Amino acid sequence: MNNRTRKELFAQLFKKDRKSSDKNEQDRGSTDFSILYEYYKTVATHHPDLIFVLSAERETLFQNTHRVNKLLGYSKSKKLNYKDLVSMETYKALRKSFEHALKGSTKKLTIEATNSHQAKMHLDVTFIPIKMTSKTPNFIHVIVQDRTAYHHMLNNLQLKEKHFNHAQDLAAIGSWEYEIAIDKLTWTDNCYELFGFDKNENMSMDLPLVYVHDEDKTKLREKIKHAIINGVSYECEYRIVHGKTKEVRYANSKAEVTFYNGAPYKLIGVVIDITEQRLVEQELANQIKNLKHMFDHLDVGFWLQEYESRDVLYLSRGLATLYEYPLESLYKHKTFWEDSLHPEDKEQALKNGQSLETGQPIQHYYRILCGDGSVKWVFDQTIPWFDHDGKLNRLFGVQLDITHQREMEQKLQYQASHDPLTSLPNQKSLYEKLEHFCSNDAILQFALIYVDLDHFNRINHSLGYDIGDQALQKVAKRIQVMLPGDSYLARISGNDFAAIVPTYDHKKQVFSLAERIIKHVGTSMEIEDYELYLTASVGLSFYPENGDNKLSVLDAAHSALFHAKKQGKNNYQLYSFSRDISTYKKYLLEQDLRSAIEHEDFELYYQPVVHTATKRIAGAEALIRWNHETWGIVSPSEFIPIAEENHLIHDLGNWVIETVCAQLRKWKDGGFTMRPISINISPIRFLKKGLVNVVQHHLETYNIPAKYIQLEITESTQLKNERTVLMTLQELKNLGVKIAIDDFGTGYASLSYLNKFHADTIKIDQTFIERLHEMDNHDLAIVSSIIYLAKKLEVITVAEGVELYEQYEILKQNECDFIQGYIFSKPVPASVYEKLMRKGHLELRNQQVKDNQREERRSYYRLKLPTWVPAQMNITEVNKRKVDLGSATILIEDISLGGIKILSTLRLPVNTSIKLNFSFTLVHETFDIAGNIVWKKEGNRNVFHYGISFRISESERDHLAGAINRLTVLKNTKQKITGTGFIEESPEAYFNQNPL
Repeated sequence: MNNRTRKELFAQLFKKDRKSSDKNEQDRGSTDFSILYEYYKTVATHHPDLIFVLSAERETLFQNTHRVNKLLGYSKSKKLNYKDLVSMETYKALRKSFEHALKGSTKKLTIEATNSHQAKMHLDVTFIPIKMTSKTPNFIHVIVQDRTAYHHMLNNLQLKEKHFNHAQDLAAIGSWEYEIAIDKLTWTDNCYELFGFDKNENMSMDLPLVYVHDEDKTKLREKIKHAIINGVSYECEYRIVHGKTKEVRYANSKAEVTFYNGAPYKLIGVVIDITEQRLVEQELANQIKNLKHMFDHLDVGFWLQEYESRDVLYLSRGLATLYEYPLESLYKHKTFWEDSLHPEDKEQALKNGQSLETGQPIQHYYRILCGDGSVKWVFDQTIPWFDHDGKLNRLFGVQLDITHQREMEQKLQYQASHDPLTSLPNQKSLYEKLEHFCSNDAILQFALIYVDLDHFNRINHSLGYDIGDQALQKVAKRIQVMLPGDSYLARISGNDFAAIVPTYDHKKQVFSLAERIIKHVGTSMEIEDYELYLTASVGLSFYPENGDNKLSVLDAAHSALFHAKKQGKNNYQLYSFSRDISTYKKYLLEQDLRSAIEHEDFELYYQPVVHTATKRIAGAEALIRWNHETWGIVSPSEFIPIAEENHLIHDLGNWVIETVCAQLRKWKDGGFTMRPISINISPIRFLKKGLVNVVQHHLETYNIPAKYIQLEITESTQLKNERTVLMTLQELKNLGVKIAIDDFGTGYASLSYLNKFHADTIKIDQTFIERLHEMDNHDLAIVSSIIYLAKKLEVITVAEGVELYEQYEILKQNECDFIQGYIFSKPVPASVYEKLMRKGHLELRNQQVKDNQREERRSYYRLKLPTWVPAQMNITEVNKRKVDLGSATILIEDISLGGIKILSTLRLPVNTSIKLNFSFTLVHETFDIAGNIVWKKEGNRNVFHYGISFRISESERDHLAGAINRLTVLKNTKQKITGTGFIEESPEAYFNQNPL
């Protein structure tokens, strides 16, 4: 195909007459041509830019003419001469580009043209060569794009940049760009002037950092690094050391990050010279500093605050001292003043502050709650501060601590109404509070709890008043923490306290509270070197049930307390109370024990320890006895616990040690063969220092070798402080004193004690001996094991409580070393023991020895009851003084018109000064008969047998005779006996189930 044919074909391609084109297509029979034609024509016609197709001879083969006319502002019918639309120079440039395109090169240039309004237009013209089959282009494709708007925008940007640069000059602001990938930093002139070095076209980020102050360099570098890595903007203030003048200047930089393909690409920022601002601020700061220095060294607190925002502008150090908070915390806490106001003063203080809104300054007094928990009184003067428009915008004030002055004013009033030792309200305040409660119609009820510490004077007398005062303070706190929040506690006097409890649903809550107070007071307390155990008695009364005025309700509580004291200790009583014999006896023993110690109203008995095989006396155990004026011989099991609870056991133990040493010295001087004496030491004695010194002192005083003293230590939880105990035992053994473990096998850690205490002797408890002779019991296995273990450890064994020949034989067969018990001798006075020592050898006692005390001497027929009958026993008189005590349960074994034989767990003396009354029922008949104890014998397991002689009238004797006769007939005829409460179990089991 020649050039002409191609030209004609291309011209035909762009003809508007579709029919002619279709005919040519059919003539050619070419489907490809049709597709190409439709595609190219669509693109050319609808292209948004101007499209021309020129032949090599510059003949226009195609143009979207209407687009050209529209672009230039002419109508579609207007024929244009393009040469007239451009300058000659532009025209030549267009021809030159066309010629380059004919040679196969695409050319693009930007030209200016004039539109119909004679306005300049900026056009981009692109010449694209089109080749058919020849190597040279056959046609030139021309694209014209309107760039007028772009050029206008570019001019505006340039103008704005010029204005921006001018503004930067005026504001001392420099701008910069940093291309991250190539580490290139571009600055404006102001940046160079600020830093003080010459322009550098290839500047990296490290260069300006050289001029940053050393103290700020790391901070700025980290900011830039963080922005580059994380793609976040930053702002940083820093100092610059000017490169030429070496002057320190202040700058502030801000930068934003731009991204490309999702990653940080460039930092764009500004740097501002803020030196003048900082210098002015420093000068102002110096002036403020001088004022602050003056304010901060005054003993008052100054403050300044924005009214609406509540922002704190200034606080002097005096406020930190006043409020006991760091200044930093007060600055952050806008409402610290309101929040610190004492709840009782808050409403009035806030109300006073409302006067400031009217322009009136205020002066007022109130309390604040300080950071250290203290409460202070404050004098506050606040002045409102108005702006030029008369609007309240600030508050200025001064606050002064006047706590000392207020305390001085209140001190006399406080001292008049409070106890100085415990800080509790005193008796005067209690009376006022009771008066208020009783006269207030809105108060329908309240409980009064009267607390008294048992025998508290003994602490003052034995340990000193300083210890006593500390104990009272601790007790006051213990009672206070147990009371409900709305209760009122006062110290009445000495060791008496009273609490008003206004809120409770039922009395059981008050009873439970009283129990908790007693228990909490009774826990151990450590004061200096002493561990004290206090007990409390409590009396309860209720308003208005027990009194409708302050004195009557207080008297009722005090009366209940008195009866609680009569009960003993660690108990509470209501105004209506009950008491029993056991607690009454304990109470009297407590009262008399200290006096007995002071007057040495005790005696030591000695029970021989006998060699099992030879029956020779090997020593003895010293046992303390108290011959009480009213109760006769009192067992150690009764008064030793009392002595321990009242911390009298130390004095009692020291007395026993000295008495034994003195007795040994007497026997030594009397020519007796010296044998060891065992002394029981209370476990709590090991908890008080000085035991070793006491033993050593008496051994040296009476010149007694230590080997003749053996201290018996009983297993107990009180020895849980093993380190102290072990140290004391070792020191005693160093003296030569022997150590025995008493009641072995019944404690808490028998084998552990045996291993740790390195005892010389173990004493097998009598509970394992009692049933040793019975068939099918485990006690024999336990006892034989203990003996075997002791021999392996080379420890001596002593069996306690041996009474029967069968028990002795079993112990002898198992090679128990020593025997201690009634089988050889009961505990005897020192004079009797001296006679036994002279003999040196003891024989087994006849177990069927007649007890003269139990000889039947009654003149009346005695009825042996089928089984035991429960009865009630009351004490009505002691030493000719009437008493009203609660009853104790006993069991009647036999009865006659002259008296009864009874069983009881109570330890009572054979003493005519104690009058008794017995109540019981026989065959539906009830009897209340007076009587006295005429004999006594101790049975098994702490059950005592008593013989009672009746003090009975003739009518009472006749009444009783009828019942005894009926019982006798029914028993002899083996008929059922009704109306008599016989028990079926053993007395021991009955008393365990029905304790006193």
